Amino acid sequence: MDNRQLTVVSTDGCSGHGSAQLQPQRPNRWDAAKEQRFLEMLAVTANVRASLREVGMTSTSLYHRRRTRPAFARAWNQALDEGYALVEAQALDRAINGVPSVIDPKRPELVVTRPASDRIILTLIAAHAKRVGATRAKRAAMPDDPDRVMRRLRDQLDKLAVSLGVEVLR
Repeated sequence: MDNRQLTVVSTDGCSGHGSAQLQPQRPNRWDAAKEQRFLEMLAVTANVRASLREVGMTSTSLYHRRRTRPAFARAWNQALDEGYALVEAQALDRAINGVPSVIDPKRPELVVTRPASDRIILTLIAAHAKRVGATRAKRAAMPDDPDRVMRRLRDQLDKLAVSLGVEVLR
């Protein structure tokens, strides 16, 4: 059974006469709860498509929201970073501790753990080092304390005013 809701719309502009159409209601509206749920799922799964399915929205509306709402785009990036960190931690745990596997489906109590993979561990460490390096580069590019920046700008303006022979009004 289709559980979409329908709205009756009069085709003649008047109620009570003429023919009517059934149109699906538009559940395709973002609200704070859907946005929050999407971001929570993204932080846990690092999977945009699965997070989108969870809130029942279209990819078109999602990417439009991301383009037009900078705060949402920032929250999305943060949630995705958290999700990837979680996935990476899980992969590292599996690589180090192995993965339990049932030997015989008829005897599920017999479990063996596959050995760790050094190649996967080294790949994860390299990815982590790259991410840490990128984070450090971003921090280095960020401006200093706002008061310090303002003092430096005023000093530069004062020097410029002296060289031009003008007075700076404050």
